[in-house]
Amino acid sequence: MAQTYHPPHADITDAMWQTIDAAINPHRSVAGAVITVFRACRNVAGPLPEALLDDR
Repeated sequence: MAQTYHPPHADITDAMWQTIDAAINPHRSVAGAVITVFRACRNVAGPLPEALLDDR
C-alpha cells in the first residue's frame, strides 16, 4: 500500500492519524461513504473550524 500523506497539523498526533487512517481505509472504494468517514474523523480530531466550512 502506498504511503498516506498527512499534512502537518499541530493538534493531530501520529496516534490520531493512525486512527483516522483506520477509519478511512475500509471505505476507500465505497461510494457515498464520505459522511461515515467524516464522522469517524471528527470523533478523533474534533469538529472542523468554522473557517473551513464557510463557502465564501
